[in-house]
Amino acid sequence: MEIMKTYPMGNEGRVWKAARMTKGLYNKANFLIMQEFLNNKRIVSESEINNLLKDDNLYKALPLDTAKLVLKILLDKWNRYYESWKLWKAGKLQREPRSPRFRKKNGLWVVPFEGHQVKQEGRILNFPLLGDFVLPEEVTGNIKKASFVPSREGFLLQLRVQIPT
Repeated sequence: MEIMKTYPMGNEGRVWKAARMTKGLYNKANFLIMQEFLNNKRIVSESEINNLLKDDNLYKALPLDTAKLVLKILLDKWNRYYESWKLWKAGKLQREPRSPRFRKKNGLWVVPFEGHQVKQEGRILNFPLLGDFVLPEEVTGNIKKASFVPSREGFLLQLRVQIPT
């Protein structure tokens, strides 16, 4: 069984910087995907967008799995939009759907991690690029995914944990 655990992390400068980088990568990829859609009415594949951005400074500055997750999340949004757009073109929807929007210039975005990127020792979690974070309790189970999510109070650490049944 999988559960979601959320921990408030405050206003961490190192997470803030990473959230700015993921936002920048998201916006660059969104621009490239949007141009391809507007010009050719198709959505690029995950491997295409990774190849287009592999030499980008933001892509290289982030851990590889994190950069790939950012692009995967964005492509999922575009694929859902494309399915809705096809329904609209066929007359099955009244209003044209909105394509995924760009993040605000001074904004932040989620910093996602795969479970294998997170190293755990008791209450301490270690993330690539970010370092150690001490949690109020030990996480029992296998961490599948982790994300630092911007909120009004700083950042929330969301963990998707596989617990033994």
